[in-house]
Amino acid sequence: MKDSCCQNSRQDQKKGFWSGLLYGLVPHTFCIAFIVLSVIGATTATVFLRRLLILPYFFEILIVLSLVFATLSAVFYLKRLGFLSFTGIKKKWRYLAILYGTTIVINLLFFMVIFPKLANFNSIKSQPKVLSQKMMALPVTLSVDIPCPGHATLIIRRT
Repeated sequence: MKDSCCQNSRQDQKKGFWSGLLYGLVPHTFCIAFIVLSVIGATTATVFLRRLLILPYFFEILIVLSLVFATLSAVFYLKRLGFLSFTGIKKKWRYLAILYGTTIVINLLFFMVIFPKLANFNSIKSQPKVLSQKMMALPVTLSVDIPCPGHATLIIRRT
């Protein structure tokens, strides 16, 4: 039987997992590279900008700033596709959920893991093994406004 001229000449075959993964990731290569390079760049910058880390509300400012840039990115994306409306937002809710979700997850990763690790990177490794009885008998309570555990070493080094 002769094939119709309107029929697709390619056979309908299942391409497989790796082919689907490749076709799914290739269009998003630059987005993935941007996220990875942002994490690397921000981590490297914290080594040079340690004094900024002790500013009050520094992390909150960073989180708000990243959400503002995510919103700008979403507005440009939706406008380019012609979906800059409430209906368009409803249609692209998955994209927006992934955009804001990854922004929040990366900020939490910075705040809870990367910044404290980098702040303690060059801290004194050797701690006294045995404290004298006098030191153990003296309770000390300090009231400080430190936003995360990573700031402790920054403050100790300044005194």
